[in-house]
Amino acid sequence: MRIIVMLADGLQVAALGPYGNDWIATPKLNRLATQAVVFDQHFADAPHASDPGWEPGLVEEHDFDLLPPWNPPVELLAEQFEDWEFEEEPEPWLDPTPGFLDPTDDQALSQLQRTYSAVVRDLDAQVGEFLATVPEDALLILTARRGQNLGEHGLIGDHRPWLHGELTHLPLIVRLPGETEAGRRVAHLTRSADVAATIRAVLGQPHDGPGKSLLPFCRGGPALRPYVATINHGEGIAEFALQSTREKVILARGDPARSPMRRPLGSQRPAAIQSRPRGSSGAHAARIRRSQPPIRAAAGFPSNGALNHANRQARR
Repeated sequence: MRIIVMLADGLQVAALGPYGNDWIATPKLNRLATQAVVFDQHFADAPHASDPGWEPGLVEEHDFDLLPPWNPPVELLAEQFEDWEFEEEPEPWLDPTPGFLDPTDDQALSQLQRTYSAVVRDLDAQVGEFLATVPEDALLILTARRGQNLGEHGLIGDHRPWLHGELTHLPLIVRLPGETEAGRRVAHLTRSADVAATIRAVLGQPHDGPGKSLLPFCRGGPALRPYVATINHGEGIAEFALQSTREKVILARGDPARSPMRRPLGSQRPAAIQSRPRGSSGAHAARIRRSQPPIRAAAGFPSNGALNHANRQARR
C-alpha cells in the first residue's frame, strides 16, 4: 500500500479550520478533514526531536516548513492585513526573533499572528495542489512535528522550552484508503510515536518501540491511555509534562534563573477546557501529587522514596 505522510514543522493546530479556526481560510484542509479521521487530542512526545520515528523508505514523506523566516505570497499578506485595527501602517513581521513579547502589546501580537496566518493559507494552497495527485487507495497522514509560540504567554519561538499547547498540541488527520471512516473525530489521547506504530501496522511489520497503532481509533475503538508525556529541553533547563484530557501537570528541571516565570511543579488546564477540574481544591492537589511519580520516572528523576532513603543514609 502507498503510505504518504505530510509532515509540517511549526504548524499550530489552532490555526486550522478543522480544529475550529474561523478567521484563517483553509478550504483544502477543511475538505481533507471531511474525507478523513480527525484526531482532536494529539500531542508531541518531544517537540524538537528530528527523528519522526520511521525508517526512510517506509513512507513517502513530504515536509512543510512553517518556521520563520517566512515568505508567503504578497497577495495573501495583503488580505490578512486588510482589517488592520491600529493607527500605524501595517507591517508584516516576516522574521521574528525568539524571545519574550510584552503581553500588553496588542499591535505586535496582531502583526505576528496575521503574518503567520498568511503562511498557513499558503500551506493550505500547497496541500491542495499535492492532494490532487494522491490516489484514493493511498493511506494519507497529515500531522506536525511541533507547533510554535506566536506571542501567546508572552513568548516567541523557542526562547524557553515551555510546554504550552501552542507548541505541543498537534494536528493529526488520517485519510484511510477509499476514504473509509470519513468524518469521524477521535477525542482519545494520541502521541507522535503512534504515527510510526500505525505505519508499521499497515505494513504488517512488528513494532517494538513506543506508540500504538491509530487504526483501532479510526474504527471507533476505545481509549488506550489516561495521559501522554512530553519532554522539551533548552539551555540548562527542561520541562516534563503529563497531559490528560482534563489537565496538564508540568515539572521543570534546571536553573530557575533561566526560567523565572515557571514554578518547579505546576498544573495547567488545556486551553479548550475553561472550567476548574471537578472536585475540591484538595482533590485537585492530590491528583497533582499522584502525577509526580510518573513524571519523575519519565524525566529520570529519583523517586521521593529514593530521595528519602538517600537523606537518611546521609544523616548517619
